[in-house]
Amino acid sequence: MKKKRYILLLIIIVIENLIFAQLDSSIIFNNKLKNLGNKINSRYIEGEPKLSPDGKTIYFGRRGDPDNVKGQYSSSDIWYSKLNEKGEWSEAKNLGTPVNDKNFNIVAGISADGKSMLVTGSYSRKYNTDIFITKKTVTDWSKPEPVKIDNFKHRIRNGTYSITVDFRVMILAIQKKDGVGKKDLYVSFLKKNGNWSSPQNMGIEINTKKDEIYPIIAQDGLTLYFSSDGHKGYGDFDIFVSRRLDNTWLKWSKPINMGKIINSKRFDADFTVDTKGEYAYISSDSEFKNDFDIFRIKIPKSVKPKPVVLVVGKIVDKDSKEPIVLKIVYADLDIKKVIGEVESSPIDGEYKLILPYGHNYYIYGEKNGFTYISDTLYLKETKEYKEINRNAQIKLRKVEPIFIKELREEIRKIDSVENIAIHNSKHKIDNLHKIDSLRRIDSLRRIVSKNEITKKDSTEIQTKNKPYVTELDEIIVVSSISFSYSKLTIDQKSKQALNNVIKIMKKNKKLNIIVEGHTDNIGLQSKNLLVSQKRAKYIAKLIIDSGIEQKRVNYKGYGGLRPITFNKTEEGRQYNRRVEFKIF
Repeated sequence: MKKKRYILLLIIIVIENLIFAQLDSSIIFNNKLKNLGNKINSRYIEGEPKLSPDGKTIYFGRRGDPDNVKGQYSSSDIWYSKLNEKGEWSEAKNLGTPVNDKNFNIVAGISADGKSMLVTGSYSRKYNTDIFITKKTVTDWSKPEPVKIDNFKHRIRNGTYSITVDFRVMILAIQKKDGVGKKDLYVSFLKKNGNWSSPQNMGIEINTKKDEIYPIIAQDGLTLYFSSDGHKGYGDFDIFVSRRLDNTWLKWSKPINMGKIINSKRFDADFTVDTKGEYAYISSDSEFKNDFDIFRIKIPKSVKPKPVVLVVGKIVDKDSKEPIVLKIVYADLDIKKVIGEVESSPIDGEYKLILPYGHNYYIYGEKNGFTYISDTLYLKETKEYKEINRNAQIKLRKVEPIFIKELREEIRKIDSVENIAIHNSKHKIDNLHKIDSLRRIDSLRRIVSKNEITKKDSTEIQTKNKPYVTELDEIIVVSSISFSYSKLTIDQKSKQALNNVIKIMKKNKKLNIIVEGHTDNIGLQSKNLLVSQKRAKYIAKLIIDSGIEQKRVNYKGYGGLRPITFNKTEEGRQYNRRVEFKIF
């Protein structure tokens, strides 16, 4: 009998070893978990680490500490530590009220600019949710406001959550009637009205008959880390990685176990990766002290998120150097869609945003309908993580609010918005006067020497140590007219756009206009320059002939030097064969 038991035990051990060998084969860590030290870790329980996108602040939960808001026996409080210039973490501090209360509080996600956090808690019995958003104020964090999700009914509270850095997609680990098992992973999307869509189950590739919890969506928006006791693992909950396969967020690659360096026979969760994709931070009891600490480990390439670009800038007044709040909007040139926006800080004028490689983007900063900064970032070719600085000193234009309202109302009547490179139903008019300014600045920075720049279009050439400066506060781009190849003829929609611009000019006698001609890159540059000048002169004459004083109308041709999109296709070349109106 003992011999049979011994043989059975031996078989179990062999099977276990075969399973573990299979799990370990795909992901290999060449280093070990490193404890972050006693500035962060204590004799109490630390967990749920989250890093700010710039990597300079770490937030985590701490349980059992008498310095928690409600004392030693409160469920969990959010604590934080900052990284100094020497690469050392400061003594951890309690985030305090109003974000911490007597209940379970953790950070579930941080926005790209570090000014918004998704947190969990109760805060008030009147809210039928445990998901909230708090925002950074001048002195502290705001009172958390509930996240409103359509049809958000789940069986057990205390779900775990994650959110993309643009705060537009949320992943929820909750238990619902339509679930595959117990707690499943669901996805929800931010809607136009500020609410979130009904959670959709992420499918059987991710979810099992058991629990999937603690999701973390990396900064690339493609790589998902989560814990499960339903997928093949080492014992209790293990950490897995999967990649998003399409834009529905419902198709994912087969989850891969992260291996025995990360996972054990005990509970393993809370795996998060920094923006550089270099280190993972994890809460673990690997030192067997019966209290979880936070560790760091360098991760292999196979499980890294796709590399991203961190864009950082400061917007200040040109004269006083005081911070200025601008709405920074960024759009994907490939899908022709605005994909996000942030605001520069009223404290120091700083803004931050994260852009994945594989696309080309344009960015602009606006206030009161005027564009003050803009830039194009060509990130189609995937490279390693990098940071790009985009600082600007501007002078806000002082205008009457009524004038702005009237002007924008006139602009809304322009029908030829299809002639710009970026458009969709929501942002047609809002983007109408911005993409041209963007390309204009980008071209100036690349091809025009400092001495050739006029006062009205002044731009300091971008260098490693110098920010660029723009003075676009006196210009509004209102429309673009397209031309056929080597012709001066325009279509009916372009005629309507021209008529609407003339109406704006007639209604506002103080406005002047610059007509700028552009071509594609086909043919000799000298010929293109001549064609663009003829186009600009032709449109300028039509405006003057309509009754606008000649002194209010100027024109200039730029040839093919300032494209608004690529010249690789006929559609792209059609966009670039255009005349632009700039009213000032």
